[in-house]
Amino acid sequence: MFLAEDRFVPADFIKRLVRIVLSEDKLEARALFDATLAPEQIDEPTLCALASEAGVLISPEVRELVKVAVATICRAPRAAHEVVIARGQAPVHGTHGRVIFAPEFLPAAQRTEAAASKPPSATEAPESSEPVNHYARAAFTPVLRGTIIARVEPAVEGVDGRDVTGRSLACKRATEAPINHDDSVSVGPDGAVVARQNGILSWRPPLLRVIDTLEVEGFVDFSTGHIDFPGSVLIHRGVRDLFKVHADRSLAVRGLVEAAELSAALDTSISGGMAAKRTGSLQTGRDLRANYLNNVRVRVGRDASIESELINCDVVAGRSILAPRCVMAGGSACAGSLIDLRTVGSESRVATQLCLGTLPELAALRTALRSLLPEVQARQSAAAEQLAQLKGVKGKLSPRQAESLTELEFEAASASTLCERLDAAGRNLDDVIARRTRIELIVRDRIFSGVTLRCPGAPSDATWIVQFTTDLKGPVRITTDGHGRLIIRESLADDSEGVDLAKVAKVGTEAAPWPGNPISATAAGSQPGRAAA
Repeated sequence: MFLAEDRFVPADFIKRLVRIVLSEDKLEARALFDATLAPEQIDEPTLCALASEAGVLISPEVRELVKVAVATICRAPRAAHEVVIARGQAPVHGTHGRVIFAPEFLPAAQRTEAAASKPPSATEAPESSEPVNHYARAAFTPVLRGTIIARVEPAVEGVDGRDVTGRSLACKRATEAPINHDDSVSVGPDGAVVARQNGILSWRPPLLRVIDTLEVEGFVDFSTGHIDFPGSVLIHRGVRDLFKVHADRSLAVRGLVEAAELSAALDTSISGGMAAKRTGSLQTGRDLRANYLNNVRVRVGRDASIESELINCDVVAGRSILAPRCVMAGGSACAGSLIDLRTVGSESRVATQLCLGTLPELAALRTALRSLLPEVQARQSAAAEQLAQLKGVKGKLSPRQAESLTELEFEAASASTLCERLDAAGRNLDDVIARRTRIELIVRDRIFSGVTLRCPGAPSDATWIVQFTTDLKGPVRITTDGHGRLIIRESLADDSEGVDLAKVAKVGTEAAPWPGNPISATAAGSQPGRAAA
C-alpha cells in the first residue's frame, strides 16, 4: 500500500497507472503516467518509492526531478505524461595524445586519408590555362633546420561517470602520443617538433627522425620530378633526360644518368656513367667518381676520377683528372696540376684539347682584379684632387662646402683601403697561380695526332701551346723543368732523363695572358703564336 494525500492507495493500482522505465544504458529514468491517473493519487514520496523500487538511487537531484514530474501531473490531469525523473552522468573518455603533422609533412597514409575525407570539390584542382610542368613535380618535401614539423598533443585524462542506479561507469583511459625521436629533432614544452638538421622526414611509428640522406629507390623521372635536397642524395636506378638533381652534400647514382643536370656541394659518384647528349651537365664541389662520361659538361672542385672513357666532354677539375685506364677522345679536359690518362685522342684524329696549370676561373679572376685596380686608383686620385681644392679655400667654409669636404675625405679613405685590399688580393692570387705552375701530364698508352696541350709558360703571362702532329707512344710524362721548359720523359719515374718536348711535338707560345676560357679560345688544329726555337 502507498500513502497518497493521507489515504492508502493499493500499490498494484498505482503501479498500473505509473511505470518507471530505465534507458538501456541506465543513464536516464522516466516516469510514464497513465491518463486515468488523478493528481490526488500520486505525490513525491510515492513516486520516489516507485523509482527506488525500480532501482533508481534517490538523490537530491532525483527528488527535484520527481517534484517537477508531480507538478506536471497536477497542471494537466487526465493526460498521459512521460517525464524524466533521474539522469546519470556519462563517462567522459580520455583523449589519446596525437602527433599532428604540418600539412606539407603529412605522411603518405595520412595525406591519402585527408584527401579522401574532403568533398570532391575540395580535392579537384582548379582549371588553369597555364601548362603543367611535370618536371617540377615535388615527390619529396625537404625539411630545413628550425622548421616546425609537427605538434604533439598531450593526452587528456577522462572522467568516470555514474548511472541512475548509482553504479560507477569507468571512462577509457588515455595514453600519451606514441613518439620517440633522436637528436635530429627536438620537442619543445609547447609540443612543437622542430628539425635540428636539414634532411627529409622519416616517420616509422613510434620513431620520428630527420635523416640527412634522401634515397630514391627507382629513377628520377616524372614520378619524382626535379630534386633539390638539403642533404645527401642516393639514387638507386638512374636519372632520366632533362631532370635536375641537386644535393647540398653528396650525390650518388648507382645507375645510368642521361641528359640531366646534376650538382652537389661535396662529392659525386656515378657508378653507371653518364651519357648526356651534349645537353647534360655535372658540377660537384669536391671530388667526382664516374665509370664513364659521354658528351657532358663537368666542373669539379678537386679531383675527377674516371674509370673507362671520356668522350666529347668538357671537363674542368680544380686539382687533377685521374683516369689511368680511361680513353679520352674529343672534347677538352682542364686540370689545375695533373692529368693521368691511358689514351688521348683517337685514330680518326678527332680534335682533343688538354690544359694544365691554371684554371679558367682563376685566370678570369686575375684579369678582373687587374682591370678593377686602375679604376679604383683613378677614383682615389680624383677625390684627393678635390680635397686639395677645398682645403685651399681661404676663410670659413660654407655648410655645403663643409659637407662636401667630409664626403670627399670618406671617399678618399675608402678608395685607399680598397686599393690596398685589391693589391693584396692580386698578390695572393698570383701566389696561388704560381703554386699551380708545376704541371704534369701522364699518358700511359698513346697520344694521337690531333691533340693540343695548353699550359702556363715562362714568362708567367705566356701560354705554352703544344700540338701533337704525329702519334706518340706511351708511357710518357710531360712536365716542366727548373727553367720552365716543357720536357717529356719516357718513364713515369721522377728521376728519368727528360727530353725537350719540342723535339717530338710542335711547341709554341702566346705572349698574351692566360685566357679566361683557354679550351674554347683555341679551336682544334689552330696554329700557335710562334714556333719554339
